[in-house]
Amino acid sequence: MANDDHRISPAHAVLIGHLVVNLPVLFIIAAADFGDTLMVRMWFELKPPQAGFIPRRHTASCSRSQGCLEPVALLPEAAYLQLVTTQAPPTLKSRFEAFCRQYPGAEVIDDILTSEQKLQIKGGMHVADYFFENRTIIAEQKSLEKDTAAKLEAFMKQNGITTIPAGDPTVESLFLALPNGEKLYQKGIDLVTTPIADGLDDAQKQIRDTKKLFNIPSADGLMIILNDIVKVAAPPLIKNRLEVRLAKTGDDGSPYHKDVTRFLHIGERWIPEGFSDDKMFNMTLPNPTLQEAHGVEAFVFKLAEAWAKFNGHTFGVAVNEMQAVLDNSKMTVHLE
Repeated sequence: MANDDHRISPAHAVLIGHLVVNLPVLFIIAAADFGDTLMVRMWFELKPPQAGFIPRRHTASCSRSQGCLEPVALLPEAAYLQLVTTQAPPTLKSRFEAFCRQYPGAEVIDDILTSEQKLQIKGGMHVADYFFENRTIIAEQKSLEKDTAAKLEAFMKQNGITTIPAGDPTVESLFLALPNGEKLYQKGIDLVTTPIADGLDDAQKQIRDTKKLFNIPSADGLMIILNDIVKVAAPPLIKNRLEVRLAKTGDDGSPYHKDVTRFLHIGERWIPEGFSDDKMFNMTLPNPTLQEAHGVEAFVFKLAEAWAKFNGHTFGVAVNEMQAVLDNSKMTVHLE
């Protein structure tokens, strides 16, 4: 396409027409008239949006006497700016929600609530996000959207960890050098992973109440954790915090999180050391206190494969490789 320094020739116009006809694009041409010189701006994006495609904007100038795009829509500069204000790339949350809406058989629960169910929700009941597999699986989506690294940094300084030695030491080793270091380290990790624990408690309520609202008590519950923002909340920490939290019991001694059968973590922020940066790692874990009723484990692998395809990625299962990463990873402090 033309850039700021190229004039638009009839050849460009032919190419543009070809793109408009043969690709699912929204294409806008705007122009500002400066006498003999015409400033032409072009904006195009895929419709419907596709993952990984960033809307493009091009600007070019041409002389009327030397040939320009004809015909061209003459729009005031303000109108052009209103049309083509640069957009931020789509977030993981927005892409995943678009993916779920097009996934075969998926239902967005908010879209199918009856008037009576909406009244029950106003009365204090909760609702999850999606149904899958003929309502045998209830999924609740949680997005990690607030980086908690600053909390850990402040806690370290509060406890006297102000000088970091060279060599990327582990956070654990820095705490273990302190009196009562093991307890302090665990408290620091809890600060980082509090959104995980809170999200699990919320998911339990939402899946539980959704079962009641739709009278599907045997449905499997799936908590989906999305993270493209919080680097410090890596899968190893998430796994450890979930395992600790799932040991919680109710007043009767039964598992507290009795409606969350399985977990799927989808991350785009964490790449283990030694792995290429073109790999995205998802993680799935069972709730060890429960037995699945409707094949939620097999479904998660099917969903993850479809998600990879949606994003233009290949899909593979790396059980032993990832287990080693989860078991052996340590959080380090890197000085720049």
